[in-house]
Amino acid sequence: MKKSIFVIAIAFISSLVIAQEKTIADVPKKVSEAFSIKYPSAEITKWKNVKAGYVAKFSFEKKKYLAYYSTDGEWKKTEMKINLTSKLPDAIKKALHKSDYASWTIRDIKHVQEPGKNSYTMHVHDGNKLSADRHDAFKTDYLLSFSDVGELIKKQKIN
Repeated sequence: MKKSIFVIAIAFISSLVIAQEKTIADVPKKVSEAFSIKYPSAEITKWKNVKAGYVAKFSFEKKKYLAYYSTDGEWKKTEMKINLTSKLPDAIKKALHKSDYASWTIRDIKHVQEPGKNSYTMHVHDGNKLSADRHDAFKTDYLLSFSDVGELIKKQKIN
């Protein structure tokens, strides 16, 4: 009996997760048209319904992106993951190396395009400072955002 309830629960949860992914036919016409206008030659991998609207996962010029749209089809932002700091523009690399976070570990880098501005966001932490019981209780995480010209425009502590 317990096994049956477990299987039913897993099936139900799986159906909820799958229901969040959308095909192009499930996305409102305003949203899909706005995407097609902005990225006419992009290849959409998948659409996802999120709290504030829709996210398109797509490829363009051999790079992978996420584009965020409101339910009305208004473009909110586009993100592209950057795998190596060497791929960053020189202004961003110089700003990072001159900052207090030059020696910190970089976990994630994204180029974020929003209406009227571009930025580079990095998730950094100060390493694995372990407590006596081997937990990284003393680790400090920040989300740093740099402008196109290398100015630190936002610093947000995570945790």
